[in-house]
Amino acid sequence: MKSLLYIVKARRNALLLFVFTILSLVFLIKLISDNSEKRKAGESALQLSNKVIQNIESIRSSITEAESLLQSYLLTGDQQWKRSLFAIHGRVYRVLEETAVMETDPLQQKKFALIKQALQNKISFQQTIMRADSITPELRTEMGYYGLNRRLTARIQSPMRLLLERQELLLQRKTEANTDAANQARFLTIFYAVFIYL
Repeated sequence: MKSLLYIVKARRNALLLFVFTILSLVFLIKLISDNSEKRKAGESALQLSNKVIQNIESIRSSITEAESLLQSYLLTGDQQWKRSLFAIHGRVYRVLEETAVMETDPLQQKKFALIKQALQNKISFQQTIMRADSITPELRTEMGYYGLNRRLTARIQSPMRLLLERQELLLQRKTEANTDAANQARFLTIFYAVFIYL
């Protein structure tokens, strides 16, 4: 009778151990799966931040290119520069809108709104110059170093610089959070795997 009782207890213990092991493996697999999803989400957020930074740089270079095209048009009067300038204006608006949609940070959204308004003023000014029949002394003054053109450019560059600095800070924070989450996930996975097999 004792041996039968012993066998029943041993089977029950073996069954409990088996169930515990299966449940633990399921939990471990779920933990690994969740960590993998978190890693992918973190990588996606980093890629998005990098794309925003690339777009900001693209906008900055397009604004500089627009200035060069305007100066080239004013010097030569060649219509090719005029067409290229209008194409750049469209590209800058498109990239700015695309980038503003990508960014969810409220401070960044305010900077995008400031940049958009300043950019509209700048483009309006450039188009006024492009449509003028002749370049008057007043327009030359406005295009000069102390003129309206310079002030409009500064109104774009200042928030653009702040936007880029904040975006780099956000990218750094996301990178650190992603690294911390990955390290924590590794630790939990290893700890739980060792716990299961002990």
